[in-house]
Amino acid sequence: MTTRKFLVLILVALLALLPTAASADEDLPIGVSTAVSCDQVDFSINVTGGTAPYRVELNFGDGEIYEANNLVAIPDPIPHSYPAHGDYEWELKVWDNTGSSGEAQGSVVLNGPQVSLLSEPDPPLLTLMDGTASANFTAAVQDNLEDYSFEWTLEGEGTSEGNTAQVTYTEGGEYTASVTVTDNDGSTASDTDSESVMVNNVPSAIEIIKEARARVANKNKVVDAEVIEDA
Repeated sequence: MTTRKFLVLILVALLALLPTAASADEDLPIGVSTAVSCDQVDFSINVTGGTAPYRVELNFGDGEIYEANNLVAIPDPIPHSYPAHGDYEWELKVWDNTGSSGEAQGSVVLNGPQVSLLSEPDPPLLTLMDGTASANFTAAVQDNLEDYSFEWTLEGEGTSEGNTAQVTYTEGGEYTASVTVTDNDGSTASDTDSESVMVNNVPSAIEIIKEARARVANKNKVVDAEVIEDA
């Protein structure tokens, strides 16, 4: 064996004893949790293992992408405001300093406002008293009222301000009160709820008194007539 071949064999043996570096294809376990509030979603990223610094690429699914390099620690959370309510598919990629990488995908759903129409009295079964009956309505939504606008549709003589309305009825029958709530935080969504109102027609107190007086007057006329005939 020549000296050159001997040196080559020694070099190969030494290389075999060296540790193997992590390949770029090695998986980097990552987890993602999301918290939704109105039009904003907070992304919390958890990387298991890995060596800083990190590179992060988060596609929010609405055309916007978060990219950051040389991160000693990944921001927690990473907030993002969406332009409208709906369903969005997001995708996350993370690389560490050794070239290891990991991916995660998921979806977030941003629901529009949900409104419930409350009435006083509840249920709104009314009786005309002295010719009128009234009901109060309140539109209840799940978030801050300042984020929404309210559009009322009221049958009867109604007034409204913000999320409240009052209606006066002067005739018996079935009526409807409805409200549409629209999101004002830069996104577009609405919800509508309605309430049926039943108004019963009964004689007013004045009408009852007039009728009673008329009956008494008629009775007196009959009595007077009988007295005259007897005379």
